[in-house]
Amino acid sequence: MGGLGSGRQPDEARRREVIRLRAEGLTLVEIGRRLGISRQRVDQILRAIDKERTRRLACLACGGAVAPPGGAPPDVADILCLSCLAESPETPFAQRLRSCRAAAGLRLRDLARRVGLSTETLRCYESGVREPRWQQLAPLLRVLGPALVAQVPYEERDEPPGYPPQATAERRGA
Repeated sequence: MGGLGSGRQPDEARRREVIRLRAEGLTLVEIGRRLGISRQRVDQILRAIDKERTRRLACLACGGAVAPPGGAPPDVADILCLSCLAESPETPFAQRLRSCRAAAGLRLRDLARRVGLSTETLRCYESGVREPRWQQLAPLLRVLGPALVAQVPYEERDEPPGYPPQATAERRGA
């Protein structure tokens, strides 16, 4: 029990309404009366919104910002910026997925909706329990971009026997 993603999800409609009423200049007490909640609860909602807007995610390698202020999803940790990902092809897929999602500013449930996978499946990918097959990887690549997969330089690839192709052509007498 506990941990990331546990507990009641925030009521987004209520949060938007609190922001709208506050922008109109209403006090916390007036907002609370209109919404049927306490002044303290209104204050909690506004503090949570402010905290999300100022949250900054730093890269583990270089310390640089991964997502713009306010764009950092609250359910992400241990990530690299896209520049460090490009320089580290050995980075595990799970960390690549978390990092790309953070750079895109997407919460896990938002990414799940956009790619048509369950949040539980994405959690398994992000924790390293599972890796996606091509059918699941393709929509992830469309949403998160090519940084999601490691791009190993040609010289460093482990090629199957018979590579490079011209060597097999020479043996055949071509």
